[in-house]
Amino acid sequence: MIPFKKTSLPRLFFVLLALLALGLAQRPVFGQRGGVYTVYTLEAADVQLSGAGEITSYNYLGGGPAPRHIVIPDELGGQAITGIGPNAFADNRLISVDLPEGITSIGESAFANNRLTSLDLSEGNHLHWGWGLSV
Repeated sequence: MIPFKKTSLPRLFFVLLALLALGLAQRPVFGQRGGVYTVYTLEAADVQLSGAGEITSYNYLGGGPAPRHIVIPDELGGQAITGIGPNAFADNRLISVDLPEGITSIGESAFANNRLTSLDLSEGNHLHWGWGLSV
């Protein structure tokens, strides 16, 4: 058993609590060059949605640097995600994106000017890619 001072235990508790809180929205993954990255699952506050469930724009509002690896969940704010509009994720320095199963369309230049090395689709997706889609 490791001896702790009584003052160390509360400090350790708060450090562990803070680490747990940070890990709820992000998970670590290992990059191709051995680096560790975090994967962020989008929240309703990060996007603008059309009435049809299409993401029309993305703006990360969390603390710290914007994530480079994102997961788009099946629904946001109780609305099923069905598509990604033109330029919705353009110019965000994204490296990887996991798309939900319900995506049926991706608009023109939806991921333009990013650094994508991975765009993961669910097996059952039947996508219509916008003319001139730039990944």
